[in-house]
Amino acid sequence: MSFRIQIEVKRSNTAGDYDDNGKWVAGEIKTFVINASVQPLSIKETESLPDGRRSENLVKLYTDTELYPELQATQSQQARKADKVIWNGKTWEVISCLPYQMNVISHYKATLKEVAEGA
Repeated sequence: MSFRIQIEVKRSNTAGDYDDNGKWVAGEIKTFVINASVQPLSIKETESLPDGRRSENLVKLYTDTELYPELQATQSQQARKADKVIWNGKTWEVISCLPYQMNVISHYKATLKEVAEGA
């Protein structure tokens, strides 16, 4: 794991809500550090993306920690905001995270897109 570096992650613990005056109150943000390796997407990975995603600034991240993409509310699940990763002086949003749990070197592979600071 010597190729991994420490990276800060911001996770919204609650979705937020409107107060009694109708003003939006943001949810709690939890900040923690993970060890991860960040790499560019391969040409094959880029080509497999939908056309609209190919022009975005994307990277892949390997870590032992599960990261959360945005989740729309359903009858059985509550809505969730995507985790934000601070890497290389920029903010990145998790758009997918796949488990690779095969009892050899179990890990998660997350795809991140660059977003505006504070987005």
